[in-house]
Amino acid sequence: MTAAPLVLAALLWQGAAIDSASTFAQPPPDEPFAGRALEPYADLRSWIERVENRPGTTDDLKRTRATLRAGLRWRPMDSPFDAVAGVRASLGSDRNDEARAAFDNEVPDTVEVDELLARVRTVGGHSAVAGKMRSPLALTEMVWDADLRPVGVAAGFSLHRLGLPGGRLAGGWLQRADWSDDAWMAAAQLSISSEASNLWDFVASYLQFGEIDDLPSQGFGRQNTMVVGPEGRRYAEDFQILDLQAGGRARVRSVPISARVDVARNLAAEEHRDAIRTRLALGGIESPGGIELGWLYQRIERDAILGAFNSDDWWFHSRMRGHLAWLALGVGRPLGFRLSATSEQRDDLTTEVHRYRAELLARFPSR
Repeated sequence: MTAAPLVLAALLWQGAAIDSASTFAQPPPDEPFAGRALEPYADLRSWIERVENRPGTTDDLKRTRATLRAGLRWRPMDSPFDAVAGVRASLGSDRNDEARAAFDNEVPDTVEVDELLARVRTVGGHSAVAGKMRSPLALTEMVWDADLRPVGVAAGFSLHRLGLPGGRLAGGWLQRADWSDDAWMAAAQLSISSEASNLWDFVASYLQFGEIDDLPSQGFGRQNTMVVGPEGRRYAEDFQILDLQAGGRARVRSVPISARVDVARNLAAEEHRDAIRTRLALGGIESPGGIELGWLYQRIERDAILGAFNSDDWWFHSRMRGHLAWLALGVGRPLGFRLSATSEQRDDLTTEVHRYRAELLARFPSR
């Protein structure tokens, strides 16, 4: 398969904003309804990539993939209730049985339920949701892969009446990605932001994971420490993660600048338990043409993060350190394009893995 997914994307859509989870750790935004109770939506992400210096092989990995997420949103007029039903259709150059070897959280060739949820949101800023959904919590990709669609329940409560206009308390119980996947995450989260100016925010989260012993046999060990018992390989540590984020936005002359720091510690581990992620970006939605130039640094000790849950846009999920740089065009526009490159090193290796990717992103309706 060649770069056909990129061509397909250009032909099918003339619209959608770049939806990069690396932008800011925010929950999914309220979807706009253009005066209609029923509205279709479609998001397309198509990419081509090359991975060099993979451990255990001298061959470079070359892949292409196109993923369409489409469905319907329903919200009765003047009602706090809404519902979403959508599917994910993906086509890739690699096979489904190769996905785990490439540390992917999703298989490349599939048609499956993407979202199926019911939600209520009050005028006072409270909300509750149940079903299969995007993560309703504000987490960066160091902790959670934005492509995962967990099944569960979550709720959020505005702290405005308690004297914190930009404060919010949220929590939930989420299965990892599938109706039959037993691995789960329970979470509690407090977020505070400068509500009026939107110049800064702070997010504190506590995450506990359970029923994870079957993940290594499914190919989700992801560089965490393993032990071998009567029932096979399992995680040596439990995962109870405290995650703290702080972000700020400013403008130097006419150039928007944003920065974010995310630090995490696995409270259940005694060593190799810390992680940090920093992000710096120039430009973005407010810049002409939606141009954004950015850099990420990520350092994850071996048992700081549960690798089965964090982003597969990095080759290594833990026990690693690395840099990611990107150039994006059309951020916040109907059609976007993104070039990115990573340089990563696993703790026990001296060779760096390089990953290069070109992406075309589209959304209808744009927002």
